[in-house]
Amino acid sequence: MTNNLIKTIFFFLILSFFTFSACDKDKENSTNNNNNNNEETEHLVTIEYQPNDSIFPNPERGFLGIYPMYRSCGTCNYYKFDVNEGWFANERKTNTLIHSMVYLWDYQNSLIPEEKLIEFDNNMAILRNTGLKVILRFAYFETSSTGSDASLELILQHLDQYKPFLIKNADVIAFMQAGFIGSCGEWSNFYPPTSNLGTNSSHTALLNKILGCLPANRMVQVRTPSQYSAYTNRSTPLNSEEAFNGSNAARIGYHNDCFLGNDSDCGTYQNPESEKAFLNENCLYVPAGGEAPGLAPPTGQVAYDEMRNLRYSYFGCSSTWLDAESINNINRDLGYRFQLISGSFTDEVSPGKQFSAEINLKNVGFANLYNERTVELVLKNIETNIIYKAKLNIDPRFWQPSLENVINFRAEVGISTNMPLGNYKLYLNLPDAATTLCNDPNYSIRLSNENVWEAATGYNHLGIIVKVQENSKSKTYTGQNFFKN
Repeated sequence: MTNNLIKTIFFFLILSFFTFSACDKDKENSTNNNNNNNEETEHLVTIEYQPNDSIFPNPERGFLGIYPMYRSCGTCNYYKFDVNEGWFANERKTNTLIHSMVYLWDYQNSLIPEEKLIEFDNNMAILRNTGLKVILRFAYFETSSTGSDASLELILQHLDQYKPFLIKNADVIAFMQAGFIGSCGEWSNFYPPTSNLGTNSSHTALLNKILGCLPANRMVQVRTPSQYSAYTNRSTPLNSEEAFNGSNAARIGYHNDCFLGNDSDCGTYQNPESEKAFLNENCLYVPAGGEAPGLAPPTGQVAYDEMRNLRYSYFGCSSTWLDAESINNINRDLGYRFQLISGSFTDEVSPGKQFSAEINLKNVGFANLYNERTVELVLKNIETNIIYKAKLNIDPRFWQPSLENVINFRAEVGISTNMPLGNYKLYLNLPDAATTLCNDPNYSIRLSNENVWEAATGYNHLGIIVKVQENSKSKTYTGQNFFKN
């Protein structure tokens, strides 16, 4: 009797244990299921993009139009840039940069009259109205038969006169070249020969003055790597932490006006191998370029490879300098050339929720951007065409050129609670950072992909329609960056 009672009690204890365990397990499963149901998700779609290898203009890069601010008859009177002239009417379709020499022939011994400064200002306004930017260089003579250098004291006074106009028009100045000294402002062939303008102290004084007359976000080019080293007192290239920090060293680029002229490029290089290795790294963060000399041209492939190695953003030459295929290849790849590879995007989102994007691209051009530029995601309502923009915390100047390396960035942006429901086209916009130019499509960057460019707005369509709707699969947004109208 006792044994049977013990067995019965033991049986019920075992049964109770498994029953309790099963109930506890069911509760755990129920809790996990509830957690899974409460976890927010979003629906993403992935788009792959096709490259476009055609030649098209983009801001602050490419072949140069040469348009000096002086009359060919030899007087110092400024050209008034005329938007109806042939260059502006035709070449703006393919070029975005002009190189403009400002010759001060009549002012080697005097200050510049106010009316000439106003004409300069008016010329800058015409550039702005036609979607162009200028590389500026000032000089007092071409050869000794056309004049001589001004004194250093007078040069600095002339810069003081130009300073307010340089600041006012910095938006359409891509950068300046140091100029002012020597034949064509190239810091050589000084005249008279007794001039002290060829010394490092004069060069330092001039560069300090130019950098002080320009806004901190504009750069200056010198003629040779040795001039850069003498001024900055450094032999190591800039690194990513020093780049674009506003220091003098981070604002000095380089122009070679005797590109592949001979082994030293007509004295451009003292030690070609080491100086070119330096430029290969340093010119990732400062503007580089040049022009073809009136000498026997190189082969097209040699010229192309040299420009890619030295990070050229621009070049000046005639259309017959090389064979047509080489000219086209160089024209296509000078400067930056951004090419989308793929992107993943939220395709449905509710007001108050999070829109997500992840984009992969390459810079298949020769060089980086050297001036500030904004990165924006844009939503355009298909029915009303109302635009909503979100500025991203991304600096595209660090999108370095490489045929292999992929650039990746992510963005999470909020959809405001009052954004109208509807379907929206999604764009990537890379406008100029200047408030005077940011809404001008002439100054926005076109991506090198098929079926993305919208010329009327300067936007790049990312190939997706985003549905803003209630009860979508989307995450709650907790950040501060919203699409704004």
